[in-house]
Amino acid sequence: DRIVHPIDTIFKFHKAILKDLEYLDVESGKLSYCDVTTLQQFVGRFQLLWGLYRAHSNAEDEIVFPALESKEALHNVSHSYTLDHKQEEELFEDISCVLCDLSELHEGMNRNSKIEDLNLTSLDNAVYGEDCWRKYTELATKLQGMCKSIRVSLHQHIYREELELWPLFGKHFSVEEQDKIVGRIIGTTGAEVLQSMLPWVTSALTQD
Repeated sequence: DRIVHPIDTIFKFHKAILKDLEYLDVESGKLSYCDVTTLQQFVGRFQLLWGLYRAHSNAEDEIVFPALESKEALHNVSHSYTLDHKQEEELFEDISCVLCDLSELHEGMNRNSKIEDLNLTSLDNAVYGEDCWRKYTELATKLQGMCKSIRVSLHQHIYREELELWPLFGKHFSVEEQDKIVGRIIGTTGAEVLQSMLPWVTSALTQD
């Protein structure tokens, strides 16, 4: 069995990230025909994941990776992972933009169901509604592809990180050094973020 190290705490976030990415992948396929509550729940879950992912990747970029690079034998081991974080942040931003457009269209279609609110004739209303619906389903399909893409991208990133970087801490860092790294991460993470993170991470773990 693998020896448990203090740094393992950081990598437990990966399980929570992967669990939420699976949720986004699966649930995005249902947005084409969902009600407003389901869409809002999806947006809320996405925003939570994005915020917590960003806190995690910032901790890696600003604390974990520099600690690795400080060891003579480990120069340049983390550079590609920092680049990955930048690309992944762009993917999150792109999804966020599409979700904003989807929410606006969903709202427009809801308003359109009340003809008197828009002052349109029945025919105009039908054309307007059909156009909105077509745009909405196209965007929902696009979003599904984007959620699948970010899941694959982050899964590969996490797999490589756990395979290549995680074992380095056991080899090159004492328990005390690892404790300091974990302490710095907790110390520089805001209380509100930590309050969101703890139940988010523990819900993704097994009872053990």
